[in-house]
Amino acid sequence: MKRKMAYNAHSSTILTAISKGTAVRVSVLAAIIAIASGCVTSPQDQEAKYLKRGEERMLTKDYSRALLEFKNASQAMPKDPEPIYQSGVVYLEAQQIPSAVAAFRKALELNPKHSGAQLKLSELMTASRVKELIQDAATRLQGILAVSPDNPEAIDTLASAEFQLGNTEGAASRLEAALQKFPNHLQSSVH
Repeated sequence: MKRKMAYNAHSSTILTAISKGTAVRVSVLAAIIAIASGCVTSPQDQEAKYLKRGEERMLTKDYSRALLEFKNASQAMPKDPEPIYQSGVVYLEAQQIPSAVAAFRKALELNPKHSGAQLKLSELMTASRVKELIQDAATRLQGILAVSPDNPEAIDTLASAEFQLGNTEGAASRLEAALQKFPNHLQSSVH
């Protein structure tokens, strides 16, 4: 009987020590998590940081690093088309047209209404001189202008598409109206 009581007392001491040890470990783990969570930023914040750095790299024509920053931004927010669109702009600046087209198309898969990607893709389609692509570009541009009727780049590109499709009167009329509305745009295009 004494043996049984001694065993129970010993078991109770062991269980108490284990419980205290577990409580200490849980407390330490909770403190580590609390400290670490203060260092973690949201995916939106991470994306914004990478987008900003990518834009800075693009301004200095450091295209490979800009692409890396936009890739990181895209990994932070995979469903946001903006980093992919920005990658397309970098590819365009670097004269990597097939990669630019692929990026703009991917951005449009994520958001078919992304006006920047629609516009850049339409500009490339208009430059292709392929009638079906130019017609597709004209349709896209009309969609952009339905939402943003004062977009001078879209107006210019649509006039170019109309001219190439044989609608010279429509193109001339569109350009005359744009000149009346945006005289500074034409002046900045000339310089």
